[in-house]
Amino acid sequence: RLRIFLPDCFTAAGLVKQLTSHSAKLDAELVCRILSTTKLDEVALGISGEVSLRVDCGQQILSAVGEARVRGLTPSKLRSETAGWLCRGCGRYGMVEEARSWWSTVDGEVAPVALASFVEVLASAGDIAGARETVKQASCAPAGLAYSPILKALVKDGQVHEALDVHREMLRMGVPPTAASYNMLLSCAVKGKQLSVAVGTLHQMTAAGFSGDQATIGIIVKGLCDAGHLDRAFGVFEQVQSFADDRIYNVLIDGCSCVASVSPGAVQRGITLLEQMQTRGVTPTAVTLSVAVKLLSRSGRLNEAFQVVEHLRRTTKVQPNVHVFNNLLQACVCNRDAIRMWRTVEMMASEDVEMNSRSYYWILAGASAPEALSIGRVAMGLPGGDPRLRPPACALDSAALAQGAKTCALGGLLQEWREITVSA
Repeated sequence: RLRIFLPDCFTAAGLVKQLTSHSAKLDAELVCRILSTTKLDEVALGISGEVSLRVDCGQQILSAVGEARVRGLTPSKLRSETAGWLCRGCGRYGMVEEARSWWSTVDGEVAPVALASFVEVLASAGDIAGARETVKQASCAPAGLAYSPILKALVKDGQVHEALDVHREMLRMGVPPTAASYNMLLSCAVKGKQLSVAVGTLHQMTAAGFSGDQATIGIIVKGLCDAGHLDRAFGVFEQVQSFADDRIYNVLIDGCSCVASVSPGAVQRGITLLEQMQTRGVTPTAVTLSVAVKLLSRSGRLNEAFQVVEHLRRTTKVQPNVHVFNNLLQACVCNRDAIRMWRTVEMMASEDVEMNSRSYYWILAGASAPEALSIGRVAMGLPGGDPRLRPPACALDSAALAQGAKTCALGGLLQEWREITVSA
């Protein structure tokens, strides 16, 4: 007799887990179809949220469990931990409304980690007011963990006064400040170029018993550099250079690069910092390579920029990433050296460095109009492109597209560029 057994929540949870295994050759579409038509329990939902953060088909998984919920196949009430995993997954793919929907099912006491996951989704989407209200209304006592995503989002947008307001709210709610929260405030003030606020925050930090760490010093040095106070930034550095790490060196070298075109002495100070790093045993990173290229290229020392990268990768084993190569491409274009630009492109290909939109921006800026058409074909996945190039990791942004149009327009080929973009 033929007996048919339908998948249940244990089947669904097991299949979703197997999607993270390289040895299991599962059809993700089939697994998602099972998820969307099976009655799921909290365990299966929690596993689905967690796995969605670790696999390429994460958005499909979240859409499938969302369909199951619409069909009434999921519990009406969830523990905060389960909803937290689902919210984190939704946040990764910008599924804000789906995250709100899952969070509305939370029943009982809210775990701080789960609360922080949902707050991060709201803050990252720009809903700062909603994120703050969620923390206030939470059944658990507010913790710095929940406020951290809000401060991070405000730092990213440079909203200094709102960040200060959030910090005051934390104190009113009985949330003890931390060195990390003070550092975020400092970073926000520096980004907004409000040094008086930064100084006031530093005084508050000291009064609260925090002496500051490497991150604090790096933020202060960056603020002084951004404000054009290079000498004062070096003054701070001289007090801490005995224990300065690569981040502080990188910030100061970058500060030198910002004034390199108007202050020749700044270039030598930056080169001296590079030498000091190696003398003091501070290992350079890819960020060091990037700011070193920026420093030398802005003063017209293109040959030295390439020499520094080659020297550091040979002596310290640090490998240049796409950001270092992008700065080299920019240096070649700004110094009108198309031959070296194409050599850099070939180097990226030979070292399997995946290009991004900024890479294509500078290649299009340094190319001729006919070359730009060929480059555009590669970037947009069309046949007949330049064989020296690989497609970018993602679609070209508006800046790269505009640069391609500009290059083609200068060579009288704007209409051809438009035809390529329309075809794509």
